[in-house]
Amino acid sequence: MKFNGLDYEPMVKTPTFIVKTSTNLKSWKKVNSMEEVDNEYKWGQSMAVRIKLKSTEQQFFMIQVDED
Repeated sequence: MKFNGLDYEPMVKTPTFIVKTSTNLKSWKKVNSMEEVDNEYKWGQSMAVRIKLKSTEQQFFMIQVDED
């Protein structure tokens, strides 16, 4: 995007979110072992969430995004 002849990359505040995990899709627990996420990201770019796992069993993940 250009503004006053300068290239401009819109930055967006990272939304508040909670990551939960389950082994049976019925009982969900909050994941506390995530790496820190950037406060902002470029509009149109994907966000990455990295989780440090100890368990070797199959797990499902759910991300709840809080839209302020």
